[in-house]
Amino acid sequence: MRTIIPALIFLCAQAASLSLDQTTMLPPAHGYGSWGEYDMRRNSIAHPQLAEDSVYFFRPDADTLNPPLFLFCPGIAAREPRHYLAIISFLVSNGNAVLYAPFKASVGFTDPQKAYKQMWTGFDTGLVAWRSEYDTSHVGIIGHSYGAGAIPAFAWKIFIERKWGLQGAVMYMMAPWYCHEITHKQLLSFPAYVKLIVQVFEHDNVNDPRIAKDIFHTIGIPSDEKDFIILHSDSTHPDYILTADHSTPNGARKHGKNVNFLDYNGIWRLLDALVDYAFTGSSQAKSIALGNGNPDQRFMGLWNETDSLQPLYAGDRPPMPQPQAYYNNFWLNHVNPRLSSRELEFVSASAGAKEELTIRNYLRMHWFKKHVRSTKEENEDTDKGGAEDSDQHGQADPCRVALIDTGYGSNGPFTHLERLFPHPGLGDANIHVVYPAEDEGPFPVVLFAPALWKPSTAFYRSLIDHIVSRGNILIFTTYNYSSIFDHELRYRVMLLGFKNGLELVINKVDTTRLALLGHSYGGGAVPAIGWEYAHNRGWGAKGLALFIMAPWYSFRVEQQQFDSFPAHAKLIVQSYKGDRRMDTRIAEDFFYSLNISPTEKDYITLADAVSDGCEIDADHDAPQSQDADETNVVDFYGIWRPLDALMDYAFTGSAAAKKVALGNGGAAQTFCGYWPDGTRVKSFIKVTDRPESELRQGAFLFEWDSFMNPRKDQYHPDE
Repeated sequence: MRTIIPALIFLCAQAASLSLDQTTMLPPAHGYGSWGEYDMRRNSIAHPQLAEDSVYFFRPDADTLNPPLFLFCPGIAAREPRHYLAIISFLVSNGNAVLYAPFKASVGFTDPQKAYKQMWTGFDTGLVAWRSEYDTSHVGIIGHSYGAGAIPAFAWKIFIERKWGLQGAVMYMMAPWYCHEITHKQLLSFPAYVKLIVQVFEHDNVNDPRIAKDIFHTIGIPSDEKDFIILHSDSTHPDYILTADHSTPNGARKHGKNVNFLDYNGIWRLLDALVDYAFTGSSQAKSIALGNGNPDQRFMGLWNETDSLQPLYAGDRPPMPQPQAYYNNFWLNHVNPRLSSRELEFVSASAGAKEELTIRNYLRMHWFKKHVRSTKEENEDTDKGGAEDSDQHGQADPCRVALIDTGYGSNGPFTHLERLFPHPGLGDANIHVVYPAEDEGPFPVVLFAPALWKPSTAFYRSLIDHIVSRGNILIFTTYNYSSIFDHELRYRVMLLGFKNGLELVINKVDTTRLALLGHSYGGGAVPAIGWEYAHNRGWGAKGLALFIMAPWYSFRVEQQQFDSFPAHAKLIVQSYKGDRRMDTRIAEDFFYSLNISPTEKDYITLADAVSDGCEIDADHDAPQSQDADETNVVDFYGIWRPLDALMDYAFTGSAAAKKVALGNGGAAQTFCGYWPDGTRVKSFIKVTDRPESELRQGAFLFEWDSFMNPRKDQYHPDE
């Protein structure tokens, strides 16, 4: 019988779920990761600071047992333990008690200090209430996402201040968010006897693994007592695809659709072994938990007698799976408290010119390209060690479609100036005003609401410059990053940002011509922005254009407002075939629900642009283009060209513009130019007035039926 695992563990996580039915996948029958012998009891008491929440206590159903304790700290969307019932049940089955204390989601991002205090107050209350029912001589701390970032701060309280875990101490961190409430000096002086695993998931696009890597390398635990784990996805079985993403540790049932081999062999088995090694010194346990990449540690199980799952990565020098811009919470985000002073220059410069120079240069050197790489380039990278650009070999890039030189999609005659200033009095938002340098006008106004995690015009540089070059004034505002669930506040910050930006150029703005542009979270905000400016203020009376790209959920607009939206508006809603973040049903809802005539709107899906030599991705980040080197045929023909035509049609009524913007799939609308070798680009633009999602909701990070979506009862896409 395996040794019972004594531990005090904090598990902090965000709730999500996998959608595959993988009931044939069971945990190991014996050894590390196998199910224990105990049934479970559950108790709860009121949380002392949160009126609607409770602190939960789970323990083995054995009165004579004095179990070790796991403190289970939930993340942003898991205020009750059902989201993690599988792993809680697993821990209790092996003779451990579990204490679960939530915190208020709305403070998680706005005030981490307060969120940490709420978590710890809940824990402390439970520790007192059930003090006679657990053992603190062996201590472990485990966390996921937001809670993993909190582990060092809580571990300091446990290991240093309370001096628990002197007979064995464990930390297990999964996909951590930013780390608060602990100093660099404290991290460096962490107890050397602690055993540590830091784990990330290959296709997690929520938290940048650089956050995890920073904690792993900084913390003062000897290298032979810690390992960095990357859990890979697996598609070797013909019937099942196991995706190692941010939701991997979630699981609401013991053996159900939310748990599978990734949990059993990639998490539970390693945790079992790590705790056993910490508390008993077992060399066999160390080989599995901290084997520095040996076969025992990397083993992920067998589909059948011969086919094994993709082994995990383990070691001390982890590769980073993706560039920073792949992640919602990227390392160089100014909300990251562990940015160095040098890095902070790139994200918090107060002067516009300084910000432009530092951010653009840094992004050009270190951040993502839009995957515009030919097959030949990839082969050369493999053979020669990774040359980045084909022009380094003295050859033209076969994927590089030239910028449109005339008509819609081509740059105009105006140069641009940009002013940046902090949002007056609300959070850490910034306001950018980008306008033609030439003293002409008045100019139409474009209100641009960006994605939530893109805090600067640098992320959309080429698109913004293009819009302004054609004689428009663009106001771009970010919005208080912190309170991710306080959408009323976030929308208020956004609208006030536009108001304050417009005040700087109000004498140059023609408010009768208005375009609203939004991407991701900002795309979801376009109806609210339109209602405020077009309906309440009467702007856009001579032309109103809405261009919505891969939208997130929409707030602050009721169904009645959708029904009575200004009918003279012209609308394009875009989704991207490679986007797995935003459920396309969200975009469909906007298209169907906004009160705009079918002849005055189109739904456009952009696919990848493909030729024999290259493939250019159309994914969630398609609208982003940091400089001229990172724009491509998808930008020119898929975004710039229809946007230009939509604005021209809205502002002038041009019939030629309508054919390009709202051509219902005609040749003028779907033309995509020519490759450098003269062959025509196969159109990647699909246009329809009857959009219908091709993928199930579970394929997306943000599903239509999510509890976060306030409009899920207004539109029924799958009926």
